[in-house]
Amino acid sequence: MNTSFFIAGRFAFHSDKRKSFARPIIRFAVLSMTLGMIVMVLSIAIVTGFQNEIRKKVVGFGSHITITSLTANHSMESPRLLRNQKFYPDIDTVPGVRHIQVFATKPAIIETDKDIQGVVVKGIADDFDWEFFEDKIIDGGKLDLSSEKAKPQLLVSRSVANALRIGIGDKVTVYFPDSKKGLVPRTFRITGIYHTGLEDFDNAWVLTDIRHLQQLNHWGIRATLEISDSCHLGTVGFKARAYGGKGGYEYRWSDSLRTGPGPQYFEIVSDTTIGVIVGDASGTVPDTVTYLIKTPKNTKAPFCARQLSISKSGFGGTDRLYVGGFEIILDNYERLIQMDDLIYENLDFGLRTSTIIDQVPDIFNWLNMLDTNVYVIIVLMILVSVINIASALLILILERTNAIGILKAMGSTSWQIRKIFLIQAGYIIIRGLFWGNLIGLLLVFIQDYTHIVKLDQANYFLSYVPVDLKFVYWLALNVGVLFISLVLMIIPSWYIAKIRPVKAIRFN
Repeated sequence: MNTSFFIAGRFAFHSDKRKSFARPIIRFAVLSMTLGMIVMVLSIAIVTGFQNEIRKKVVGFGSHITITSLTANHSMESPRLLRNQKFYPDIDTVPGVRHIQVFATKPAIIETDKDIQGVVVKGIADDFDWEFFEDKIIDGGKLDLSSEKAKPQLLVSRSVANALRIGIGDKVTVYFPDSKKGLVPRTFRITGIYHTGLEDFDNAWVLTDIRHLQQLNHWGIRATLEISDSCHLGTVGFKARAYGGKGGYEYRWSDSLRTGPGPQYFEIVSDTTIGVIVGDASGTVPDTVTYLIKTPKNTKAPFCARQLSISKSGFGGTDRLYVGGFEIILDNYERLIQMDDLIYENLDFGLRTSTIIDQVPDIFNWLNMLDTNVYVIIVLMILVSVINIASALLILILERTNAIGILKAMGSTSWQIRKIFLIQAGYIIIRGLFWGNLIGLLLVFIQDYTHIVKLDQANYFLSYVPVDLKFVYWLALNVGVLFISLVLMIIPSWYIAKIRPVKAIRFN
């Protein structure tokens, strides 16, 4: 057995505790280390839990990474972007990417009979991930996004519902800005009410079907054909109309010799098809409308419109081919920057990425500042614990001055003797670490499962104190505290080198 460990064990466990005046000091040092570890474990668990919960809420309103047009700015209205992209929806097969979904945003004003409030309307599609909102919807239900036609439904927050004094099933008028028409009103019905506790978001955001915003923004082109009821020199007139896009429409008729919106006159002598493709100069995806015409039997041609059987077909508008952007949800927040770089490198020209940190930097700067608080707490706790342990070590050295003198007289070096007391300091530190970890982890476990300690959600965004203690952080804390404490104990142990054997043996 190592001599230093043997003697340290004899000093620690086989001395006369009743005559040891260092005993209370040692107990105080152990208590100091225990309390310090409890505070440090709780600090790391609480700050990590708080950061994780706030991040989840912020990401829940959007995503980890957003892909938008290069022309997008800080405006609440997202510019159009083609939905058909090489990464959509296959990017969710990339390791690290959990989900991708489309979205669009547009500012609006909600009006009731007595109240009015400005909001940001977020349009979502049937690929929307409802996981975040599953336990946040406190009344009503989710939006119905699977119907063939967009339903006039809104999902609003509790704060918006209270401000407007509305509830489930109530109708509201929503005014959307339009560059040509000013404010465009639309009527919606409240289908659900949510509450997250992030008031900055709750006060502003409402959800609806993205198809409403696609039409309101005139992103695509919608073409129609009007038919003249009267005959004109034995022909039937067809006039094309177009809506949306960027204007400057271009018309391509089924008869390639015809141009312009018309009316174009066709002589109908048999079953035929007449259609038009409408595009614009800016490259908006064109819309197609086609009439399938059947002529009556046993009737002399040419025919008038009222004699024809006409069925309509076509694309029905290209609005739905455009979105405001794509939201990417990752498996792990810790890989945010790495995944953002990877995705950006594989985007086509004209697209860009932005992380959730870029979109709401104030919140994430605030969360990062909490780490500084933890560092300060850890430094202070280690400092207090080390001072108390160092005091106990000095007292142990004074108490064992006679033994130190005898050991030196027998030929032991100062370093061999110092190791004896460093081992004793290690006993104190390990006992403090054991009890501090035991109590600290127990408190973390109790809070995690019972949420017994509550918070004011209006001020802290959460209704209880969240805790999350990662094993890596816990292990690093213990190893760091043990190493730093032992290293710093070398300083008071230098006193042993100054002890002279003759005086030490006579010391009483």
